[in-house]
Amino acid sequence: MGKTSKKPTLMPVILSLAILLAIISQANAQPQGKILVLVTAPPLKSIIEEVGGEVVEARSLLPAGADPHSYEPGSRELLDAIAGASLIVMTGPHHLPVEESIGRLREEGFIRIPVLDYRDYQEAGLILLKIPETNISNPHGYLYSIMGIKAIAKASALELSRISPEHSSYFEERLRKYLERLDSIRAKVETMGVEEVKVVLGGPDLQYLAEDLGLRVEGFILKAHGAEPSMGDIMIAVDAVRSGRASLILLSDLELMENPELTRILDEQDVPYLVIPLIELADEPELAPVLAAALLRSSVERNMESASAASTSVLELIAVPSLLANLILLLFLILLVMKVRRYG
Repeated sequence: MGKTSKKPTLMPVILSLAILLAIISQANAQPQGKILVLVTAPPLKSIIEEVGGEVVEARSLLPAGADPHSYEPGSRELLDAIAGASLIVMTGPHHLPVEESIGRLREEGFIRIPVLDYRDYQEAGLILLKIPETNISNPHGYLYSIMGIKAIAKASALELSRISPEHSSYFEERLRKYLERLDSIRAKVETMGVEEVKVVLGGPDLQYLAEDLGLRVEGFILKAHGAEPSMGDIMIAVDAVRSGRASLILLSDLELMENPELTRILDEQDVPYLVIPLIELADEPELAPVLAAALLRSSVERNMESASAASTSVLELIAVPSLLANLILLLFLILLVMKVRRYG
């Protein structure tokens, strides 16, 4: 009886060669023109562009429309995307699937360029908050806070100066102007009178924003990102508002993407809530605090004027004529920030 021989497959060899070529490309990459910086979340791209200016090209590792919490490219695809880059800027070492993959490839020696994550931002001033109910550090949402944006900008400017010392003065000057603008936004938020407003948060995504605004957080519906809320957790939040322990429930569109039934339940329970559109602010994360403060102030004023107007969403707020003055102020602030964003 003849023996059946297996044909050798070339796929492992091809994959090994592709990975080797990617490593050589990283090792030999010399800045030709702009410095290529790759990011794993849209808000990071905006921050890098602010600090890097015309010297840097910031590019997202995520395809258009991809969900950061589910997108996980293969090793070859990821290494192809990284080829030619000088720096990778991430949210955390283990926050997103693509970041897990980057960490694994770094440990295996396939990625040799610098990688920044929240450990670097902590050295630059980021303080990771803990969720009171679990006492677990919260790595979600700091990209939309003044504290977080400042820390990312400082760490990025420092690393860019190491990569391109001849441009260090340029990066330092852009960082200085950006930090000044962030300070002016913080000062504006402090004048909007929302400190000490009591809220229940929909989940971890808004904890840092609440800290920026000086809000008193009376609890969370979602105790962890990606968790599914129980009816009991929702009713605890509802009871906090009805009893007066909180003025309203603060949600983000990020949380509602995964839990769209939350607003339906809150509408049925007839309690006030406010949705902060973080997704829409991904290209301008520094606007999140001032927008949240303006909407929160308007919501609280509306609730004080009419106890019967209990359920509040962003679209409903915009439609209320009595809030015109606040919305004009908000529009002015947004236009002002957009006007000064691109500086030389």
